[in-house]
Amino acid sequence: MAFLKHPGFKLALATLAVSLVNLSTASLFSVAQAQKIRYQPPKNIGAPRSTSGGITRDLECVKSGIASCLLAVVPADARSLDHVPLTIADRPTILFHLPQSEEARIVFKMFEETADGEESVYYKAFWVDNPKSGIISFQLPEDAPELELDKNYRWWISISALDVPPGQKLEGYIRRIEPTAELSQLNSVADSLEKAATLAQAGVWYDAVATLANLHFADSASAIYTTEWTGLLNSIEYDGVSLVKIAEQPKTEYDVADE
Repeated sequence: MAFLKHPGFKLALATLAVSLVNLSTASLFSVAQAQKIRYQPPKNIGAPRSTSGGITRDLECVKSGIASCLLAVVPADARSLDHVPLTIADRPTILFHLPQSEEARIVFKMFEETADGEESVYYKAFWVDNPKSGIISFQLPEDAPELELDKNYRWWISISALDVPPGQKLEGYIRRIEPTAELSQLNSVADSLEKAATLAQAGVWYDAVATLANLHFADSASAIYTTEWTGLLNSIEYDGVSLVKIAEQPKTEYDVADE
């Protein structure tokens, strides 16, 4: 076994080890690049009749400090959005950022767009005990009606708390579509970057964001999930201010109140 002590053999082992490390790193980088989430807005689905297609919000709050604002994780602000963000879920999840508050009352409403205007179809109030600002994933609960296919809905949310700027409210739009065969298969697949990327590529914003958020908050130490989450928020701007400023905010739990 004298060859094991030979300098040439040791050099060969060292070279092989470095090569394997480089190959592993390159493979991980390639996977991350291949699964990078890039939202492709849906085609042939126009904006709602209202001029506030994506979202409206308190501009003064944004200017004074975005972390103190009620925010929604939607693809664009009201003046640049030219389509209704999509979902394939009958009771979808919408992500919001809540400002710091010891206790806040949140009111959420959903309206259906009709030929004669709008009709209120859902109302829910809930409380959040949260000494720090954070992200909530609000999924329409079982007592909410299922969203009908190919109809535009307007959601509306407001926050009331003693220690946040008054009058903070948001509104935005959502539309449920019939999933393709490929998207239907995702219902039985565990959350993954590939799943989020497929949804985003198909223009299904709300479900792609909810999937990525689940991954990120389940393993916030993951460099890949953090990179994807930060990149997604960096692509969203409120009057020129990127949502990347809230990328490190934690997930916040809440209690739904019956009123």
